[in-house]
Amino acid sequence: MTTSNDPYPIVFSRGKRVSLRPPQESDIPRVLHWLNDPGTRRFLSRVHPLTELEEKRFLETTATPGGNHQPFIIVESETHEPIGCTGLHQIDWVHRRAELGIFIGPADKRGLGLGQEAFELLIAHAFEGINLHRVTLTVFAFNDAGIRCYERIGFVKEGVDREAQFVEGRYVDVIRYGMLAREWFARKNNVSH
Repeated sequence: MTTSNDPYPIVFSRGKRVSLRPPQESDIPRVLHWLNDPGTRRFLSRVHPLTELEEKRFLETTATPGGNHQPFIIVESETHEPIGCTGLHQIDWVHRRAELGIFIGPADKRGLGLGQEAFELLIAHAFEGINLHRVTLTVFAFNDAGIRCYERIGFVKEGVDREAQFVEGRYVDVIRYGMLAREWFARKNNVSH
């Protein structure tokens, strides 16, 4: 564990309670634990077990600058303790768009607003850092906490894919949300005044 006493903690984007940093190979065991945990996985599209080899390959492919993925580890700002993952995926550099993803691993860190703060850092990077025009995400219709979070941030519901995913023995609706850069900047300017 990296602590606040570490003279060189890695931080890409700092928030009040959480920060984002690039993933490292040493994160793999923790990410494997989180993504193979049924409590975390039930909100994700992942149905196959995540292996160490698969996660290593993912990290290797994302290490290329200008690639179409930018993953981040979410850490608590004070202790630098990892608590989850977020990232920009399927980045389309021509049309300036990407898909977003997020999860908080430890159950005791969910529902505290840490994911929302991390997502806001990620969106700021998408629009203010790398000049994307549009970001999107999908969420299962039963994920009430996720839906409330995305709508608080300013995502607009763009559609519903009815019974599109098989989760825990039943077909569930998948809701699509999107946000444009101008919506983000308008919200940011309104909040700051």
